[in-house]
Amino acid sequence: DKEFQFLASLVSLLNLKQYGDFYKLCQTTTENGSSSQTMTQNIQQLISRVTIQNVELIELAYKSISFDDLQKLFGLNTKMVEQICNERGWQIDAGGVYVSPKRN
Repeated sequence: DKEFQFLASLVSLLNLKQYGDFYKLCQTTTENGSSSQTMTQNIQQLISRVTIQNVELIELAYKSISFDDLQKLFGLNTKMVEQICNERGWQIDAGGVYVSPKRN
């Protein structure tokens, strides 16, 4: 079954902490309509949980981190990382180089 193969791929990517590939696979699958509505909803919930977990770990581990490193850790594009920073109240320096994560 394709959905089980997809789930196995997601689990593997998460175990290897390959978040960029994880997000890409999720996005590709939800955008091309190859999964059921229930699976799409579950994928969206998983994306949310993985992102929240990573955000909380970053808040615990870093006082300052480069924006580029944040993008690599999340595997997300600039716009999405900026959105996370804004939602969490993280400060980005004037040059957009460093982020100061703060615990919420």
